[in-house]
Amino acid sequence: MPFLEEWTGQIPVFILSNIDSEDLIAAIEYHSLKVGGVITSEEVRSYKPRKEMFLEGLHRTGLKPDEVLHIGDSIVNDVYGAMQYGLDAVWLNRAGKDNQKSIHPTYIYSDLNAVTEMMKSQISSKIGKC
Repeated sequence: MPFLEEWTGQIPVFILSNIDSEDLIAAIEYHSLKVGGVITSEEVRSYKPRKEMFLEGLHRTGLKPDEVLHIGDSIVNDVYGAMQYGLDAVWLNRAGKDNQKSIHPTYIYSDLNAVTEMMKSQISSKIGKC
């Protein structure tokens, strides 16, 4: 997956998922994905958008909420979940769905290539300010 290949070794990339650990680990191994870590609802005994999974991600990475960008395709589980705990959130809206909720993502993109470009731009602008 080009997105993961782009960021492996540069930033901590974790997968947070509401599916069972065994199923997710099997998919990661099948696709030979390289990630910094995996956190599942089974493991934390809670489903997104509840706080447990997001807090565990912050704990494992040692990052603060304002240092994290959560990317997900569910406006409620991912975007609302992340934003209620202070994380910026990308709504990965591949199907061009209408936002029927009063949830306002930090960013909306239709694919991970656009997310990569935005992240590169953000990093470049921060480096330029140093």
